[in-house]
Amino acid sequence: MSGSSWTPERVERALALRAQGVTHEAIAAALGVAISTVGYLLRGIRAGTLPAMKGAPTVTPLAPRSLWWTPERQERALARNAQRVSYAAIALELGMTTNKIAGFLSRARERGEERGWRGEPEPASTLEDRLPKGPKANGCRYLTGEPREFGWCNKPIVGHGPYCAKHAARCGGRDA
Repeated sequence: MSGSSWTPERVERALALRAQGVTHEAIAAALGVAISTVGYLLRGIRAGTLPAMKGAPTVTPLAPRSLWWTPERQERALARNAQRVSYAAIALELGMTTNKIAGFLSRARERGEERGWRGEPEPASTLEDRLPKGPKANGCRYLTGEPREFGWCNKPIVGHGPYCAKHAARCGGRDA
């Protein structure tokens, strides 16, 4: 459907449906147009970049980014991020999108303002503490157990390989 078929009535209907929370897909189906056309129309109206149509509704453009991020919202997002709350939960709490939260926290991290746990590598000592201590000198080196409870098989090895008979067979007869 071409842009000329966007009559003021159709634009008004699209805006009314969007105000009710109807998705772009449903608006497109209701108006018989492509989804991308609906997105283009609504973005253009919000941004104030579409040419004015005679009798078309006037829509206030989106608020500037500085109004989204009040000092209170910034503080809340940083605090909740430091508490390991997901971006989606922070977005829901602040009435924003997950992408706005991710963008803000990314910029905060670049400015050195982030107080959270994201982006901080796990200390090597913690990782080493979780790994099992070495196997016996002549013990099977096959790791067993759950990730938090690793252990070595430690049964006597077969031949010159690192595994016992059972685990050598499981690992394709590796004998190196």
